[in-house]
Amino acid sequence: MLQVEIYYITAANQLQRPYLRCIVVGDSNRSVEAAHELGMKSVIVTGNQPAWNFSGADLVVRNLSQLSFVNMKKLFGNEDLVEGQFELEQEQPDYL
Repeated sequence: MLQVEIYYITAANQLQRPYLRCIVVGDSNRSVEAAHELGMKSVIVTGNQPAWNFSGADLVVRNLSQLSFVNMKKLFGNEDLVEGQFELEQEQPDYL
């Protein structure tokens, strides 16, 4: 196990989030590898490095200003984020 994975496991546990619902933002292939090993999504901030160096990442951005909630949400686009369906029962008023 990579040392980086231990940090990601610790962070997910402290946030009380399942690994499959976490996104790792990093700047190296090591962070991509560690995230995917745990089932997490990965976002790479390339800075001045060429984007093709990070083909394994789920999302690649040049800088953090390109990272938005919408494009992070799209990382989970093929998954059902609701883990259970709940039906709301409407209460009948006493006068009916």
